[in-house]
Amino acid sequence: MLVKAIVRAIVEDEIFKTPIVILEQVNTSKYLPIWVGPFEGKAIEYGIKGNQLLRPLPYDTFLKTLQLLKIEMKKVIINELRSTTFYAIIVMEGTGGEVLEIDSRPSDAIAMAVRSSCPIFINDRVMKNAQAGEEINKLMEQERKRRGLDTHKDDENDENDKNWLDNINPEDFK
Repeated sequence: MLVKAIVRAIVEDEIFKTPIVILEQVNTSKYLPIWVGPFEGKAIEYGIKGNQLLRPLPYDTFLKTLQLLKIEMKKVIINELRSTTFYAIIVMEGTGGEVLEIDSRPSDAIAMAVRSSCPIFINDRVMKNAQAGEEINKLMEQERKRRGLDTHKDDENDENDKNWLDNINPEDFK
């Protein structure tokens, strides 16, 4: 079974100084942290904020190619966890209705999903086995309450959520 998720935050790992993408299972207080590279973290952040660069990133080029070929990106699925490595697939639909699946790193799949407003899903086994500990769940819930945000909302475009995402700090996860 798949569970829907949204990108709740991108924070920096204090020890390794690498970005962590925090996925939140919709309508719950369950979080899945995925460590990503610095370039991928920035690409995801730029996609969320809608930042336009002078030259396209590979994600933009790939999405433009799909558009020109009339292939629709349908969803991203974080589908597997092996050891400490997450795996993902990008599900697309071709012009004849055929379903196409491409193996992807989660960071690349998420970077394209946030650019194309494509939904993100997590295999429930992955979510169950890799979700953040109760401490981060409590911290994220407290932070949402402190900022006056609805704690079980499925509205990715809400202005309060955007402000919260823009202002979250790594210290919030200590």
